[in-house]
Amino acid sequence: MSRSEKYLTIEAVAELVGGKILQKGASDLLIKGIGSIYEAKEGEITFAAELNLAKTVLKQSGSLKASALIVPEGLDEVPFIPSVEVKNPHLALAALLNHFHKETLPSAHIDPSASVSDKATVSPDAVVGPLCVIEEGAVIEEGVWLKAQVYIGKNARVGKDSVLYPGVRLLDACAVGERCILHANAVIGSDGFGFVKDGEKQIKVLQVGNVLLGNDVEVGACTTIDRATMNTTHIKDGVKLDNLVHIAHNCIIGENSMIMALAALAGSTIFEEGVIFAGQSGTSGHITLGKGSVIVGRSGVTKNVPPGSFMSGFPLRPHAEERRIKASLTYLPDLVKRVAALEKKQKE
Repeated sequence: MSRSEKYLTIEAVAELVGGKILQKGASDLLIKGIGSIYEAKEGEITFAAELNLAKTVLKQSGSLKASALIVPEGLDEVPFIPSVEVKNPHLALAALLNHFHKETLPSAHIDPSASVSDKATVSPDAVVGPLCVIEEGAVIEEGVWLKAQVYIGKNARVGKDSVLYPGVRLLDACAVGERCILHANAVIGSDGFGFVKDGEKQIKVLQVGNVLLGNDVEVGACTTIDRATMNTTHIKDGVKLDNLVHIAHNCIIGENSMIMALAALAGSTIFEEGVIFAGQSGTSGHITLGKGSVIVGRSGVTKNVPPGSFMSGFPLRPHAEERRIKASLTYLPDLVKRVAALEKKQKE
């Protein structure tokens, strides 16, 4: 797609984001890109995520160079530049960024430097980049884009329209669903951490299961997902994993859950649908986090969490209670002094 084909009239912008134009007579205004509020240039559109921010921006007309503005509902006056009113500016931003900046799949080809087994199946509509390796029995479906140095193991599968960034390793018998994004150096299907003690020695337990990623899953850079000891480590549809996340063997992550950076899950942890697990948190093994539960950053989860919970800390407790405890700690040094003074007075 050429750059000119990505240009939009303000009417087309409103249609794309499901919004309403607030200033009349601007329907033929051409939008060539999107930028942040104070850096967007003429010909670009910018956005104000919150109502108060939108009102502030509109009062600072001299500092705004953009040609158009995305605003939330609720303004009490018509903006001085063409604007599109939407219910959710963040969703509008996502749609516009996707339109103006989404990478276009190159023409289908296999780079001459790639190593592709003659026993692999690669769609003629796929792109295989430089120095990729595809082992026997692997299946690469249509619209897949393997960027440089991607490794696809024996009998692994990559689903339609998925993108694997440089250095991704999809190991033997593991599968990626459709429209997935795997960022640089993610490893899918490394051995689970399984050992049994024999006297003073640690004996490795073979990890013979696999990893299955559902559709629309995104895996961050340098994230690792271990294959199951037996059966499957399952990351279900719509799950989003940040950079530097570790998922151990036999975990099951429910639909549309999110796990932030530096989090780690021990073996056989189960997330039900829609769990949010914040950064630097961890779990012990064989526990379940209920549907829609939220775990605040740097928490330690050692027991089952009921659905809909909002929890934090270590040991884990309701977040409101944890906040009260943390707040009370600021008074602890003074309290210790007062108790010591009372004890001294009592002895006199």
